[in-house]
Amino acid sequence: MMLKEAFKVGFLARLAEYGVAPSEVEMHMQLEKCALFDGAITAILENAPMVALGVPILGGMLSGRIHSELTKEPEDSTKRLLKAQRLNAIREQSEKLKYQIRRMKRDKAEMGDDAQRGVALEV
Repeated sequence: MMLKEAFKVGFLARLAEYGVAPSEVEMHMQLEKCALFDGAITAILENAPMVALGVPILGGMLSGRIHSELTKEPEDSTKRLLKAQRLNAIREQSEKLKYQIRRMKRDKAEMGDDAQRGVALEV
């Protein structure tokens, strides 16, 4: 027997003990529901400051979560983007190195030309 069914059986048994007629059972069930609802409302009102603090926090957390889920990129595109960025960085560095090598060769050639000119001038 489920908990809900056990509660119903116990509630009906208690009503039978008090001598409540079957026609009045529905009315007592409605009163019990109202009492439970009133108890829940009372509990919320007693804890109103905590509820007032918690609702915006919970709302913000949920809206942030929903926003991140909606704007999240698929993992494949993220991996492709990272790979493209790495390749671009490697290309830029290789271009810088090529430029430095060309400049060093040019400087070396100029130094060699100056040295030969210097020897030619002295002779």
